[in-house]
Amino acid sequence: MRALELKQQGWKQRDIATAFDTSEAAVSQWLAAARRGGPDALRSRTGCRGSIPKLAPEQLRLIPDFLWHGPEAYGFRGNVWTCGRVVDVLAEEFGAS
Repeated sequence: MRALELKQQGWKQRDIATAFDTSEAAVSQWLAAARRGGPDALRSRTGCRGSIPKLAPEQLRLIPDFLWHGPEAYGFRGNVWTCGRVVDVLAEEFGAS
């Protein structure tokens, strides 16, 4: 919304892009969306646009319990969690990769 306001105040796309630390192409897309759908087209949309989660909310709530036991409880050497170790635990516990 602020980018649209700045454009209406006479700012150049290049200057808006610099102010928002983004590309001129992104600003161009924002302004085009505002022309097509009005200012509401620039409002944030709720919901996640990422991939479909592989774990259910109930499973996600269990993760801290698994990690609390420490890596050695899962056969790892040393008491340090790494991303790879967490991935292995999730695969073991839930069959998710």
